[in-house]
Amino acid sequence: MCGVSSDPEGSAGTNVAVIAVADGGATASGGGLREAILGALLEPDARVVIDLSAVTFVDAGLLSALTAAATAAGASRMAIVCPESHRARQMFRMTALDSMFAVCETRADAVRALSAA
Repeated sequence: MCGVSSDPEGSAGTNVAVIAVADGGATASGGGLREAILGALLEPDARVVIDLSAVTFVDAGLLSALTAAATAAGASRMAIVCPESHRARQMFRMTALDSMFAVCETRADAVRALSAA
């Protein structure tokens, strides 16, 4: 999976996986982001943090993968790490995806948001 790496030890709780996305995974064809998310959510109580901090380019493929995974698995089981200063944050606002997902500054914030849901 080019550009997508799971980091379960980066999570702060059980049943929370962390998927760190790099530029190669920022498009639908560049690393199987949707499949990685759905794989992490196989267990009914599993949740996933998708860390976009290292992504420098966001396109419709990334947004589509996130939306498709949320539709299939439930957006309340997913949180996105995307710092306020990140260009992707503007994309989330423009497409209203920031109302679909918890969009957080840090991984710790994302884990807390999932715990509160």
